[in-house]
Amino acid sequence: MVSIRVSVLVILVQLLYRGNRVSSPYNLSYQKEKLSEVKFSTIIKGDRKRWEAENVLHHVEMNVSDIEASRKFWGWLLEELGYNLYQEWENGFSYKENTTYLVFVQVQERFQDAGYHRSRVGLNHLAFHAESREHVDKMTEKLTKRQVPILYQDRHPFAGGEDYYAVFFEDPDRIKVELAAPE
Repeated sequence: MVSIRVSVLVILVQLLYRGNRVSSPYNLSYQKEKLSEVKFSTIIKGDRKRWEAENVLHHVEMNVSDIEASRKFWGWLLEELGYNLYQEWENGFSYKENTTYLVFVQVQERFQDAGYHRSRVGLNHLAFHAESREHVDKMTEKLTKRQVPILYQDRHPFAGGEDYYAVFFEDPDRIKVELAAPE
């Protein structure tokens, strides 16, 4: 353990000496090209381990107003995008792809009235990778057939800019979702 700590410290000092900025010993992913010769999968500080995970998101948990409507919407969408049902219980469910999973939980009744709006503090939208522009087009057709509200129809599929090909739509709680083609 001591040798790993010393190695990490030496690497950080070398990076800082070369004029590279490192905000913390846990935020090294953007220095990956400079660390390619170093082979380690954990960074240890005290007794705490943090697995290096290529900056992959672990999970997102969302409270929803109607778990069954969300199950119907998100189950279909996530299966279309290659996710698999991961967990299921009375008041929630989750879907997983690789190491990332999305969790949906029925909001408690006492919080139901507050509602959701993407312009308030909190989540604005979720964006997913599409395989191609054709994938965006096929999904847009499927979403339309399912009567899912497509946003920014007057600018679709370039609502994100002239070089940005995507479809923007809403889930049952009006949470904005995006499916973006590779650039």
